Amino acid sequence: MLCMILDKDETKPRPAFICDYCNKEITDARYTIYTWKVSRETEEITDGKIYTLHKGICDKAMTDSDNKHRRSLFRWDWGDLIWLPRDLTYSLNLLWDEAQEKKLLITEEEEKQMQTIQEKLLEWENSIEE
Repeated sequence: MLCMILDKDETKPRPAFICDYCNKEITDARYTIYTWKVSRETEEITDGKIYTLHKGICDKAMTDSDNKHRRSLFRWDWGDLIWLPRDLTYSLNLLWDEAQEKKLLITEEEEKQMQTIQEKLLEWENSIEE
């Protein structure tokens, strides 16, 4: 799953993938897959949800029984997470250069609003730890 997280030593929240099996942060896309369910009967994507899993124990634990047993109504298709940013770029009809330009076009007011939100998130996280 894709989440916004705020590390203890960071002041800005950042997007991060969390393994849908072990609930730990994914820190290396080379050792991660993204996967989705496909109907065995119709070959259509069943619910459209994308899951992210560490390769190895996590992906096998979550997907192997459905992929090996034909009695399951669905199977799992997958791709290496390293390709997901490229695939999303194409799906969104976005050019990387455009994305970089738009990042630089944030107004001062938007920057202040983002800073305020980040400060509130940090305060909230600190209050939970106490």
